[in-house]
Amino acid sequence: IFPEYDWVMNVLGDKASGADVTMLLDNGVDLHSFQPTAADIMKISSCDLFIYVGGESDEWVEDALKEAVNKNMVVINLMDELGDAVKEEELVEGMQGEDEEEHDHDDHDEDHEHHHEEGEVEYDEHVWLSLRNAQVLVKSISEALQKIDAGNAEAYKKNADSYIESLKSLDAD
Repeated sequence: IFPEYDWVMNVLGDKASGADVTMLLDNGVDLHSFQPTAADIMKISSCDLFIYVGGESDEWVEDALKEAVNKNMVVINLMDELGDAVKEEELVEGMQGEDEEEHDHDDHDEDHEHHHEEGEVEYDEHVWLSLRNAQVLVKSISEALQKIDAGNAEAYKKNADSYIESLKSLDAD
């Protein structure tokens, strides 16, 4: 998706011309209903670094990664990278869980957790909306690029540090 793509481009900086970066979800394509084309699967199969959100919207990824021909591929699952920092999805007025029956929203405070019928917690996949999450994920992307392309590792680290400083000041504002 675009936020990840943008973070990668910021970490690559002036080395971006030497990289082939693809954003799989074109503008207007919904993350929740995306299905990769055969060409997408081919591209994923041979890439050096694959980044995805994780969670229920990306269930297709597991199958795609099984087809990988590049056995040295580095894979970043944003939700896994963030671990416990990923928030449980909150029930917001007007938003209803797939399996939930209608109920009176007045009985719930705003911090009500969003659960499946079986009581399984759903996690909020919109992890890129937090500037603090972005800082953690930019660092992960930088470390992955440093590993893949050691010759430019110093540039990636410097670009990431600088971008993280920008994210911190934006968060402070």
